[in-house]
Amino acid sequence: MLMVAGGAAQKFQQNLAKEQKVLGEVADIVIEIFAMESGLLRTLKIIDKERGRRGKISNRRRRGLRRRGDSQG
Repeated sequence: MLMVAGGAAQKFQQNLAKEQKVLGEVADIVIEIFAMESGLLRTLKIIDKERGRRGKISNRRRRGLRRRGDSQG
């Protein structure tokens, strides 16, 4: 996400505010990333409940998934 916003800022510089389409596309990307992460975390929570104590996904793994998502966004 930051790469997209940074690239837009470099390309349009002072005229970025006028480039509403670009800003709209960046906003759509952010919304989609949020929705995907939310769905993933909800799914992991359901899996944890279904498997019980034996099959719990560790907090360490969750943090790793979140970190990967943050670096892409």
